[in-house]
Amino acid sequence: MPPLANSFRKAAKTLFATSLVLPAGADEGINYFETHIRPLFAKHCYECHSEGAKKLKANLYLDSRAGWETGGDSGPALIPGKPDESLIIEVTSHLNSDLQMPPDEKLSDDKIEKLRTWITMGAPDPRDGVVKKSRSKIDLEKGRQFWAFKPPVAHPTPKVEDATWPRNDIDRFVLARLESEKLTPTKDAKRQTLLRRIYYDLIGLPPSPEELKNFLADQSPKAFEKVVDDLLARPDFGERWGRHWLDVARFAESSGGGRSMIFPHAWRFRDYIIKSFNEDKPFDQLVREHLAGDLLPHESPERRNEQLVGSGYLVLGAMNYELQDQERLRMEFVDEQIDTMGRTFLGMTLGCARCHDHKFDPIPTTDYYALAGIFQSTESMGEGSAASGVSSVATVKLETSNLPELKKHRAELASLQKQITQLKKKSPGNSSTTLPEITIDSDKAKLTGIWKPSTHTANWVGENYLHDNNQGKGEKAAEFTAALPESRDYEVLISYSSGSGRSKKAPVTIFHAEGETTILLDQTKPPTHHESFASVGSFSFSKDQPARIVISNKGTTSHVIVDAVGFVGPDTGKKVEKPKIDRAAINAEIKALEKQHKDLDSKIKKLEPMTMAPRESKNPADGHVHIRGLVRNKGPKIPRGFISVATDPRAALKIPAKSSGRLELAHWVADGNNPLTSRVMVNRIWKHLLGEGLVRTPDNFGETGELPSHPELLDYLALNFTDSNWSVKTIIREIALSRTYQLSSLSQSDQDPENRLLARANRKRLEAECIRDTALLVSGKLDPNRSGPTIKKAGKYDLNYKFNTSRKSIYTPWFRNSMIDLFEVFDAPNPNLVVGKRTTSNIPTQSLFLMNSPFIREQSILTAKQLIGKGAKIEDAYLILLGRRPSTSEQATTSDFLSQFPPDQQEEAWTQLCQTLFSCVDFRFLD
Repeated sequence: MPPLANSFRKAAKTLFATSLVLPAGADEGINYFETHIRPLFAKHCYECHSEGAKKLKANLYLDSRAGWETGGDSGPALIPGKPDESLIIEVTSHLNSDLQMPPDEKLSDDKIEKLRTWITMGAPDPRDGVVKKSRSKIDLEKGRQFWAFKPPVAHPTPKVEDATWPRNDIDRFVLARLESEKLTPTKDAKRQTLLRRIYYDLIGLPPSPEELKNFLADQSPKAFEKVVDDLLARPDFGERWGRHWLDVARFAESSGGGRSMIFPHAWRFRDYIIKSFNEDKPFDQLVREHLAGDLLPHESPERRNEQLVGSGYLVLGAMNYELQDQERLRMEFVDEQIDTMGRTFLGMTLGCARCHDHKFDPIPTTDYYALAGIFQSTESMGEGSAASGVSSVATVKLETSNLPELKKHRAELASLQKQITQLKKKSPGNSSTTLPEITIDSDKAKLTGIWKPSTHTANWVGENYLHDNNQGKGEKAAEFTAALPESRDYEVLISYSSGSGRSKKAPVTIFHAEGETTILLDQTKPPTHHESFASVGSFSFSKDQPARIVISNKGTTSHVIVDAVGFVGPDTGKKVEKPKIDRAAINAEIKALEKQHKDLDSKIKKLEPMTMAPRESKNPADGHVHIRGLVRNKGPKIPRGFISVATDPRAALKIPAKSSGRLELAHWVADGNNPLTSRVMVNRIWKHLLGEGLVRTPDNFGETGELPSHPELLDYLALNFTDSNWSVKTIIREIALSRTYQLSSLSQSDQDPENRLLARANRKRLEAECIRDTALLVSGKLDPNRSGPTIKKAGKYDLNYKFNTSRKSIYTPWFRNSMIDLFEVFDAPNPNLVVGKRTTSNIPTQSLFLMNSPFIREQSILTAKQLIGKGAKIEDAYLILLGRRPSTSEQATTSDFLSQFPPDQQEEAWTQLCQTLFSCVDFRFLD
């Protein structure tokens, strides 16, 4: 047997093309800075290190890139790419006892790690390169003169010298620009190259050898047009273009944060997006459903369901639901929603206006908090778990056709619950067996604020106990009153269920004959009196005045429990005994009923579909400015509204007092007169087809973004988009049928090396999903099932999830804290951020991965078996994997490679050939 490794290397050397070096996309780094670093600087550093500081410390500015590059008295604040050598890491970690920042309190480890990550990324920072004073006031009228805030204009179609070259108006705009620069477009792409390009661009999969053969045989003028129309009609189209949109919608099936909780209903949003693109849903309607689907009118239950699922966009973001500060958590939701909405639909970095007026774009902080009032008037969180103190995402029930069966099961469930509750009242293990002489249960108490009932922890009086859900501190109280039979001393007893998550200092105020006394009750310790009561002391009470006991949650940081209050006279100590009951028998019966309850509840949940979706607040209201972005540092109240610079000042836009303003916001964003929305979307479409957008910063159309290379063409496409009823397929079809799209990627000139003028096609690397799906397709292992849940046998969190599926990549679980290794190697998007432009790297480790990946090895074995079964033709291998026939030299080299294997090693020979082809540049790139 020949040395296989040497044979493999020989084949690889021949078949690998020269590696390309592609510039990595900068959007992700800028997004990271805006999301994590700018707010950190604003909160902890600007007070002493900005041009707005009352007294600048150490001559260091951190409110501009030039500031930290120049540094202060101790030199540059950081060295991009080298966190361990950066002064800012040293001082914020408090490693130097002589220089510690912030001086009053060390940053959290999480924030220091974010700084390290940012510096490792190269410290991307979009702020001006010159230290300069902030402008004193934003000039909106001047801001409206910036190109992105002007409405699109119908420019006349330009005249061109070579009138025979263009196939449509897109070509005329492109050619006119080329001719103005004395450039000419390159030649058209080869037909086989073009077919592979359009297949991957529209459906994310390669053409079969049969489809390639049929296309090459069809010499009619409409041959390519027929292919485009066929691909647009396939269900794979929605999966391919739905994935593009999921990048922008920061879709994931887990929360991120500390312990990344799985979102079990997120798959509905993914399926909704795929369906929307396949049906060519008008984009303005998609926008409205994303921002206010729960508020839109509907003509049927099915339509309502679809719109509700669409509104899940607002609650898909990364969030640490374990954060105990509920006010801060709610505002983090709002901040994430504003920033995401701005980048997704408007191409604006609205998050930059959270702590101060936007440094570059005409967006004042008041505009930010006008939007914040809208999202603060929206409920994005569910009830979560009172026991663990972990919040949850908001979910709602969908309409279902299983209503009769559901009603029957719900009645059965209620009956079971009633039986369980009655038995638990009897069970000595779950409620107090003895009661004080005089007992007032929580159902007789006067409650202030919202208290939640529970039976989670054993030992309570009556049907349940109450807890404050660890929320609304200082706003909740329970007042117990009792008419005592005699004027004398009584021992006051407080009933509660103890636990580690309880308050150690729950305030109990006793109003007695001699005044009032407040005791701080440690509810983490088990009660010692009468199984579920704790004594807070003896006090004198008058029979002429009701005794009052008030339990509140003021000043507490953990759950406060309210159950019952008892009074016992010290001379009698009399108690009422409950009858003795067989505890074991009752508990066994409870256990059996609870199993029935669990099984029935599971059956109901399967019949009662849920989806992630926000809800309107019951009390919508305007919000306050948060000075320097700090939640509790409140400034003036700001009326709810939109972005002023993108709003016609003559338009009378008013949000009704009883509305959150989300519906009005959705209509404003989706309005054809909005100067941003249509431009941003057609630029995204152009980017996915041509490799780069007309604006190369697709999520940033502001001052720090790039200017459009062809502004008139961008306006032309934006107006065509709205005129075609916001049809995505119409714009895709027009671009695909242009000669500009169908050009070769070979350059004919050294001018315009970045191809901004579009004299040629951009060579594009396949995304991770295309690589994986192609491998599964050609090996015959691709699971054809579409839609539906994809997470199998998972716990509550995404940690250590075992990915084991052969379905298309869009149907693989998409988590924030774990990912398929192939996705990581090939630059899958960060689901914590809006990613309109993925990083595109081409590094040696990618080839090494493909040569050593067990997944690719398995698909290579299966592909080899198929090729051998069909006669083992070298041409078939190239057609299947590269979409073309081998050249003469490739045919000879490959034949020589295969001939070195003895007959009993042919499967291994063909396996190595397939793996080599999977690993070569021609497989990974589209010409």
